Amino acid sequence: MSEHLNFLPRLNAENAELREKLRVKELGGSGAGPHDPSMDARVARLEDDMKEVKADLQTVKTDLAAIRAD
Repeated sequence: MSEHLNFLPRLNAENAELREKLRVKELGGSGAGPHDPSMDARVARLEDDMKEVKADLQTVKTDLAAIRAD
């Protein structure tokens, strides 16, 4: 099971890289802030959701280990 979860760090790294490329492209690299004023709130919600997904995934991993032990 753990080998199937190794993609999460890679996806997080790819996500960060793509966000930086988009920021540079859309904002011209000026660092002037988000193009969309609601972007910070939307990203914060996505980050919170991701925390829940990770917690749920950990529960699934724990339950699966218990099932395998039986």
